Amino acid sequence: MMTQQVKQFSYFQDFINSEEFFHTYLDINFTKQYTYDEGALLLGQALEKYSDLKVLNLNLNCCYIGSYGLSRLINNLTKCTKLWNLKFDLRGNHFKSDGLLDLGIGLENITHLQILDLNIGYNSFDQQGVNALIESLSKCKNLWKFTLEIKKHFGCLLSPLKLAIGLSKFPELKILVLNIQCYSNPRIAMKLNIKLFKTKKLIQKEINFYDLFY
Repeated sequence: MMTQQVKQFSYFQDFINSEEFFHTYLDINFTKQYTYDEGALLLGQALEKYSDLKVLNLNLNCCYIGSYGLSRLINNLTKCTKLWNLKFDLRGNHFKSDGLLDLGIGLENITHLQILDLNIGYNSFDQQGVNALIESLSKCKNLWKFTLEIKKHFGCLLSPLKLAIGLSKFPELKILVLNIQCYSNPRIAMKLNIKLFKTKKLIQKEINFYDLFY
C-alpha cells in the first residue's frame, strides 16, 4: 500500500510561487509570518489550485489575519472538494465573531470533511460567534472526529453548556476533544457530559477546562 507523501512549506512566498499542484497532503506552517488579510487572500487562491488535496495541516498562528481575510481564505478552501482531514491553527489572529460565522459556513461546505482539528484561541469573539461556528459544523454530515481548542479569547466568557448543546447535534460524531478556557466547575462538567450523552454515536471524548488565568 502506498503511503501519502507530505509536501511541506515553511515560507509563505515559497508556497505562493509553487506550481506543483498535484500534492494530496500539505503541511503548511506560516507561524508569525504576518500575512495579514492580503496574504490570506493569496493563500486561499493558491490552495484552491490543489484539486486533489485530501489532507491539510495549516498553521497560521499569529499571522495578523482579520475576519475578511479568514472569510476569503475559507471560501477558496471549499473548492478543494476532496479534502477530508483538516488541521487548522488560527491562534493569535485578529478575527471576530463575524469571522467565525464565515469560517463555519465555509467548513460546512467542505462536504467530505471527516476529521477537523481547530484552534481559535487568542482572538476577539463572543459566545454568539462560537454558537454560529458550531451550528454550521453540526451540518457536516461526514464529520466523525472533532478537536476544538479555545484558550484566552478576548471576548465574553464562553458557556460550556451552550457549546455542549450545539455539539450534541453533530450527526456522526464519534471522537471529541475539547480544550476550553472557562470557569472550572465540577457541576458544569457533569451537565456538559449529560448533554453530550445525547450524541449517541460518541464513543470517545476528552474534555479539558482551563481556568481564566491559566
